[in-house]
Amino acid sequence: MVQFGYYDVYTDGRIIEAHKLQPVKFNNARDSFKNFASIIIDHLTLLWDKVYKRELFENLEWPKVSYTEDYCTDVQLFAKAEKFMSIEDIFYYHMRNPDSVCNSKVLNKQRITDLLSGINFVNEFTAQATPEFLPEILYYSINLHFDIIILNILSGKPEIQELINQCIKMLEQDYKRMKQELKAQGRDLYCNKKLIRKTKIHLSLLIHCPSLYKFYLKTRLKIKALTGI
Repeated sequence: MVQFGYYDVYTDGRIIEAHKLQPVKFNNARDSFKNFASIIIDHLTLLWDKVYKRELFENLEWPKVSYTEDYCTDVQLFAKAEKFMSIEDIFYYHMRNPDSVCNSKVLNKQRITDLLSGINFVNEFTAQATPEFLPEILYYSINLHFDIIILNILSGKPEIQELINQCIKMLEQDYKRMKQELKAQGRDLYCNKKLIRKTKIHLSLLIHCPSLYKFYLKTRLKIKALTGI
């Protein structure tokens, strides 16, 4: 597997941002997956910024989701990749379309359901295939849950609220599981990353008092609308 850099571009071709990688090379699947687990803490996983040996796709499990398919596939590929390299070269132009489904700020019921299914699939795959890296994957799952909640908690639709409540429970479970796994392994997250104090406060409010968090978010949005801050 070889990963390369890419440009984010507008639909008219203007470059928004260049994503250039630091070159690394690994010759075993454990180190390849460790690299994936440490990077996933801060970055989305993508399929189109890499080239793969065809054999890596043999016997993969394909979850029935229309969203998070990159995440569900990449986690399996990294667990199998005996050779991995990232290079500095930029070979891809990624068009950022503000009207696309992926850039939608509010998720519909199907997308939320797919996200939850994808998160669960990756968590359990990692627990079985590479359990020593489960804390990093759980950390990423926590952030995905958090993003879903933030984008949709003010939705007045009953079916969305039901999924948000489910998401809050899963977030709590993943947070507890992550702490237990780190304690059992006697270590911190790779790259010495920890949940910052502000995030812990937000998590605590969401888990123990979601109605108060909703009030906070409404107030925060009103202040931002009035002041721009």
